Amino acid sequence: MIPATRREYAKAFNVSLAEYATEAHRPVTFMLLFYRAECGLKALLCDARRLSARPAMNDQGCLRTHNLGEIVRELKLPANAQPSGSPPTFRLRREKTDIKAWPSYSAENAHAVWRYGIEMEAADQGKLITWLNHAVTYVQGKI
Repeated sequence: MIPATRREYAKAFNVSLAEYATEAHRPVTFMLLFYRAECGLKALLCDARRLSARPAMNDQGCLRTHNLGEIVRELKLPANAQPSGSPPTFRLRREKTDIKAWPSYSAENAHAVWRYGIEMEAADQGKLITWLNHAVTYVQGKI
C-alpha cells in the first residue's frame, strides 16, 4: 500500500472536477492511462484464454490483479514486442527527505499514487508512462 499523508488525501479530495481538466492535474490522466493499459492487456489475456464470458471467480488469476508485469508474462509476448518485460518501479517524491531512504514501489501501485495526488520522482514517472504508452500501442494493434 502506498503511504499517503492526511494532507495528500485532503488535497486529492478538494480538487474540483473542473480542475481535473487542467495541466496541473495530469496525474488523473496518468491514472486513466494505467487503467487503459490494464484493461487492454486483460482483454488480450481473455482472448489468449478463450474467455468470452465472465470467468469463474476461482479461475481469474491475472484478471484480478493490477500487476501489469504478471499479465504481460502470462501473455508470453514475443521478445521484440513492446512493452517488454515488467513495467519499471518508481519512487515517491517527498519533501525534505533523502530519496535513498524511500523504497521503490512496483508499477501495480501507480494508480493509487496518481489517485491520491502523490508525486513520483519525475524520471521514474517518465519511464512508467513510456511503458504504459507502449502497452496501449501494442494492444491497439491487437483489439
